[in-house]
Amino acid sequence: MHVTALWGPGSREARRARAETHLVAELGLARVARLCVRCASPHHGRPVPLGGGEVVHLSLAYAEDVVLAAWSTAPLGVDVEREAPGRDAGDYGDLRAWTRLEAVAKTTGEGLAREPSELPDLWTAPLPLPVSWVGSVACAEPAGLSWREERPGRPGAPAAPAR
Repeated sequence: MHVTALWGPGSREARRARAETHLVAELGLARVARLCVRCASPHHGRPVPLGGGEVVHLSLAYAEDVVLAAWSTAPLGVDVEREAPGRDAGDYGDLRAWTRLEAVAKTTGEGLAREPSELPDLWTAPLPLPVSWVGSVACAEPAGLSWREERPGRPGAPAAPAR
């Protein structure tokens, strides 16, 4: 399983385009499409790889100046949030618990259409984000994690195991 944090300013649409361009280059895809599993809309929903050789599962997460792009041979989900004083996840606990819940919900493909208490118990891991950021990745199968960060003006670090 691979997760790349792509840092840089821009609208959600610009960050999505940056992540999709990254995934196309990394995986040799023709493009990345969207598909909602509930309504079949191509305007929102889970990212779907088109034109690649291997079956791969994708997940994206956005928060302020970062987008996470994740891929694996098994279903996965990723989420990221920026911490702020007094910010928590309400009934779900702290933001780390929330990102774990979101990542699991994305892995199932249902998002939060199901009660959080009914979500399966999947393999999860916290992501090695900078201070004041929290994130989690979940996968349908236990997996090693390859982590990379790319920032404007700085070449991406080689993929390395997460801390």
